[in-house]
Amino acid sequence: MKIIRKIFIFIFILVLASCKKDEIISSLASTNWLFIGIHKNDNNVDEKVPSEFREMTLEFTDTNILYALSVCNSINGKYHLLGNDSLKVDDLITTLVYCGDGNPHTWDELYYNGLRNATNYFLKDNTLTIKTSINIDLIFKLKN
Repeated sequence: MKIIRKIFIFIFILVLASCKKDEIISSLASTNWLFIGIHKNDNNVDEKVPSEFREMTLEFTDTNILYALSVCNSINGKYHLLGNDSLKVDDLITTLVYCGDGNPHTWDELYYNGLRNATNYFLKDNTLTIKTSINIDLIFKLKN
């Protein structure tokens, strides 16, 4: 009888653990995020989005489409979750509004290129971190 109870508890724990993974993987769907900054991995420096910029956002739909607003442009594309934390973004299109030279243009490019080169994502509390292949992390806060 003790063996049956242990087997039942083990199966119950496995079921709970698998539900938790599904919840994490699907948790990007139907969420809206506010882009708050980047982390540069090569020199371990964090930079916040300048407060004078318009709100830069990222929305994940439940149909694997993403919508983003950068400093000057709108970005649309597809996203794919490829495991526990793998993220692939493709078919990105963007408007080509001229941002001017300097800081707005730099942030616009960082945001677009970061999304285009996304490799993984991590959720902790109300923070989303998107890791990229270009050695920066995009940092977001859940938008209310």
